[in-house]
Amino acid sequence: MMKKTLLLLLVVLLTPKAVTAQEIYAVLSSDETTLTFYYDTKKDSHMETVYDFEYVEFDGLTYPQWYASRETVTTAVFHESMKVARPTETWSWFHYFEKLKSILDTNEVEDYGMVCRFSGIHFKNL
Repeated sequence: MMKKTLLLLLVVLLTPKAVTAQEIYAVLSSDETTLTFYYDTKKDSHMETVYDFEYVEFDGLTYPQWYASRETVTTAVFHESMKVARPTETWSWFHYFEKLKSILDTNEVEDYGMVCRFSGIHFKNL
């Protein structure tokens, strides 16, 4: 009995654990006005709409998944966890987000690409 217990313990200890990799994703607030970007392993813990960091086709052009929320989002937030992801370009991340008025940033983004064409956007480094 002792040998079986030790063998079972050894198997459990040596079996590789499933490791979830960090990933970039965006979460749309329940009122659909704030889009928050994360880089962590907690994507499944959010109850709101979650967008993967993938590009999909809309009207024959390719945009990030969160493009679907372009008509309601007024604020984009880069969560503190994005510091580790450190994106340096967000080209087309906010293309046609015409109601977007502020971007709260904790990163070193150097190119907001299409965002800059809209007047009245307030950029704030957190």
